[in-house]
Amino acid sequence: TVSSFAPGNGSITSNLKALMKVSQRELRQLPEYRNDALIAIKAPGGTTLEVPDPEEGMEQGKKRYQIYLNSPSKEAGSIDV
Repeated sequence: TVSSFAPGNGSITSNLKALMKVSQRELRQLPEYRNDALIAIKAPGGTTLEVPDPEEGMEQGKKRYQIYLNSPSKEAGSIDV
């Protein structure tokens, strides 16, 4: 977490959080992501992300894309996608 870099110093923590943001435009300017689908996720520490095999349980040649997000607890905060 960001707070672990500067415990007890709110101004440094706030500055680090502000610098850690990336816009869609910035990502799209990178050749690696230009033609890809992007999903942005903001989640509390300890959140898990599971991506099952898209071909599992499907007919030959068909795929189903899913993601599962699980927050460690309601108290930890929300997950924003």
